[in-house]
Amino acid sequence: MQQKTYRIRPALAGYAWVTSGAGLLKNNLVRWNIAMFVFLGLALFSNLLGLSIAFNLLSPVFWSGFYLAGEACVLREEWTPAILFEPLKKHARPLLILGGLLTLINLTIALFFVKFLGTIIDLDALQVAMKTVAESGEKTALLVFFDNPVVLQKTLVAILVMLLVSLPFMIAGWFAPVLIIKKSFTPVQALLESFKACSANVLSFFIYGLVTLVLFFIIAITYFIAVFFVGPLFLASYYASYQDIWPDEQLEPQVENFSDDDDDSDSTLTV
Repeated sequence: MQQKTYRIRPALAGYAWVTSGAGLLKNNLVRWNIAMFVFLGLALFSNLLGLSIAFNLLSPVFWSGFYLAGEACVLREEWTPAILFEPLKKHARPLLILGGLLTLINLTIALFFVKFLGTIIDLDALQVAMKTVAESGEKTALLVFFDNPVVLQKTLVAILVMLLVSLPFMIAGWFAPVLIIKKSFTPVQALLESFKACSANVLSFFIYGLVTLVLFFIIAITYFIAVFFVGPLFLASYYASYQDIWPDEQLEPQVENFSDDDDDSDSTLTV
C-alpha cells in the first residue's frame, strides 16, 4: 500500500500561507475575483431559490476547484472560473458524497442548537422581531429578547458550544476535497486525514486564523473595498496551506521553507 504523508509545520507557516497566496495573485487578480464572485453568486442565488442544500453538496467541488486554480497559477497555465466545476469531470461521486456528509453533520448540529436555543427564548417571537427589523429597521423588539443578562449569557454559551462542536468537523473538511482529487482518498478517509493533519498543525492554523481575522477586519473598515484583494488572497492561501502540508514534488515550492533548529518544525508523518 502506498504511504501517504503530511508534514508538521512551524507556527509561522500560517503567516507564510497568506504571503504565498499573495504571490499567486500576480497577473491573476482579475481571474481570482471573477471566480470568487461566481462562488458567492451561486451561494446567494441558491439561498434565494431555496437550493442551499444543493450548494452545500457542491461546496467540496468548488473548494477543490480553487485548489486547481492555485495549481494553474503555479504552472503558469491559463484558466477561467469554469475551473471551479473541473473536479466534477473525474471526481463527482466522492466529492458529492463528501458534500452530503458535511451537510448532514452541519444540519444535525444546527438542529440541536435551535432545539437548545428554544429552551432559552421564544423562537417564534424572535422570528417576528427579526422580520420587523428587516422591514422597518426598528430594533427595539429584537433587543427585548436580550434584556435579561441570564438569557444573554445562556445564548452566548449556546453559540460557543455550537462553535466548539463544529470545529472538529470544520478542520476535517478543510483539506478533504483536495485529498480526494489529489490522493484519491475516499470521503471518510479524506475527512479523517484532514482532521489529523490540521490537528498536528494546530499552531500554524492558529496563526493563519489570526491573520485571516485581521484581513477580514480590513474589509470591514474599508467599506468592503478591500474584498477585491482580501477575498482572492484568502482563496489562494487555501492552495498554499495544502501545498505546504502535503507538498507535491512536481510543483514549484510556494511557501517559505523555515529552517528552525527544532526537528519537529518540519517533520513528516506517515498516515
